[in-house]
Amino acid sequence: MKFITLIIGLLVVGCGKQEQTDANESTPTTNTNEVSGTTEKPAKELTPEQKQKALRDSVIGGHEHVYKEGGTQKWVFLEDGVYEWYEDGKKQLEDKWSISNGEIHAAIGSKVIAVWRINPDKSITWIAEIQGGKRTDRPKEHQTTFKKIK
Repeated sequence: MKFITLIIGLLVVGCGKQEQTDANESTPTTNTNEVSGTTEKPAKELTPEQKQKALRDSVIGGHEHVYKEGGTQKWVFLEDGVYEWYEDGKKQLEDKWSISNGEIHAAIGSKVIAVWRINPDKSITWIAEIQGGKRTDRPKEHQTTFKKIK
C-alpha cells in the first residue's frame, strides 16, 4: 500500500513541475511578421493603376547619355506627357510620350515611336522603334542607356 501511495505521490509531483528552459534559448513564435522586435505589416499589393503611376513617376525628369567620342544627348520626360530631346544642349524636338506595357513610347514625329525599357536603377534604355505599326528591336550594340539626372 505504501508503494502505491509513493507512486501516486511521485506522479502528482512529477506532473506538477514545468520543464525549465535555458534563458538564452529563443522561444518559437507563430508571428512570422516579427523582425528585430518590431512587427512589419505584410506588403500591400499595388493596383494596376498604382503600378502604372509609380512607373510613370519614376520616368519623369531628365535622362542623359554622354557619348565616348564626345557630345551628349538628353531626354526630359515631363508630367504632362510631353518630352523634350536635346543634342549637346540644343533642343531638337518636343513631342508626346506615354507608358505602354511597362515601356516608354515616345513619338518622334508622326511616323516613328521610340521604345524605351525602364531599368531598376531608373535609367532608361532605347530598345526598339515602331514604324507603321511594326516593331523593330535594336541590336544590343545599338541600344543606348540614359542615366537619370533629375
